[in-house]
Amino acid sequence: MVIIQLKRPSPNNAFDKIRDYLELLHSRWHVMFLRLVVVAWELFSRQGGSFKFFNPIQSDAPQLLSKLRGMAWDLHHFLFLEQVAVHRNVRSSFLIPFFLTFDRGLSQLWDVYPIHGLLFHDTPLHPIVYTNRDLLDEWKKTFPDRFHHLEKYFTYEAGQERNVLATGFSNLGTLVEELEIELKTLTTK
Repeated sequence: MVIIQLKRPSPNNAFDKIRDYLELLHSRWHVMFLRLVVVAWELFSRQGGSFKFFNPIQSDAPQLLSKLRGMAWDLHHFLFLEQVAVHRNVRSSFLIPFFLTFDRGLSQLWDVYPIHGLLFHDTPLHPIVYTNRDLLDEWKKTFPDRFHHLEKYFTYEAGQERNVLATGFSNLGTLVEELEIELKTLTTK
């Protein structure tokens, strides 16, 4: 996400950036984390500096990789919260997800995709998350002539393709190293 943003920082490139990010998630990571897609869309489409969570990300920022690792930890909590709700123990039926922070950037991250409800079954792997945001509808209105280039990643067939690709996926470490090298190349120019 950050590499794509550093390559083309202007919000005028938002369509190309989100298309590239969806392709990365689909073809290289073999996943589609909607919460991260929303975060990427906010980063790509906003004017620089208006998404405070990403303010530390500048190509000339000292110790950028270290900052990104800290931000990745924050994003982990962002993704993990809905999983907490399905954790069960003998004293409760379910937990209510809640996160408290005084970090304005991190708070803004939560505001872009708030959880309004969760639906889960007796043996959940992942809950169904209900929000008040329909990203596909936003894109359809913003890019009516190019929407099909984004929509294709959210079809049943695309999900099946990711499942097949993910079955044999074992090079996560290699992929992370490649992305870190690309990031270092971008930031040492």
